[in-house]
Amino acid sequence: MFERPRARLIALVLGCASLLGVAVPMSASVSASSTNIQNQVNALFDELDRLEAQMDVASERYAEAVAMQDDLKQQIIDSEARVAQKEAELSTMRRDLVKVAQQAFMIDEYLAKLAASGDLGIGWKAGSGPDVLFHGHCHQKALIGIAPSLAILKAAGCSVTESGAGCCGMAGSFGYEAEHYDVSKKIGEERLFPAVNAAAKQTVIAIAGVSCRQQVEHFTDRSTRHIAEVLAERIDPNHVWSPAAAAD
Repeated sequence: MFERPRARLIALVLGCASLLGVAVPMSASVSASSTNIQNQVNALFDELDRLEAQMDVASERYAEAVAMQDDLKQQIIDSEARVAQKEAELSTMRRDLVKVAQQAFMIDEYLAKLAASGDLGIGWKAGSGPDVLFHGHCHQKALIGIAPSLAILKAAGCSVTESGAGCCGMAGSFGYEAEHYDVSKKIGEERLFPAVNAAAKQTVIAIAGVSCRQQVEHFTDRSTRHIAEVLAERIDPNHVWSPAAAAD
């Protein structure tokens, strides 16, 4: 804090007056003026003390703000580094996911792919296979279509007819809910159920989708087979697996 040299200040004033040959009468009025000056000086020093205290607080706050700013800068730098690392990881994951997606197949799709390239290596039974009414489920139709399913059934010697129906009505778990039962049934009755009921008794109803099979068996008097079961029954029991790639 600032020093308050009141006595020195008064002595200095009197000394200067003496050197200048100025008489300083020590009357009551002069004494009162001196007291007034002292009071004003004291008030000034008090104000200086208050300002100095505020400056100390402001200085501390500034130091804290600078430290906080530095900390925030470091946090931003660290965050940017983490984001860059995550972006690199995601980029790698995307590449891996694309590779996995490119090699993900439904079983009938994969078998048809191998058959088309000559790498299936499965020997089918001689003669014609059964008549098959095939129904593809909605997910299959949306992603790959039913062409591979029809192709592999024909390759196995089956005579295949596509149901020509859209959704079976089950739609995953939709048809299991009581409030959707009537709607689910009505959707199936549009085309699928009539096609199944119209098929000859010896015709195999082949369906890959679990929900579709349950829907057909619930609303018709026909049993269904998974396409893999139909294909398995067409394999020659004496065949030796011999893909073209192995022969090369």
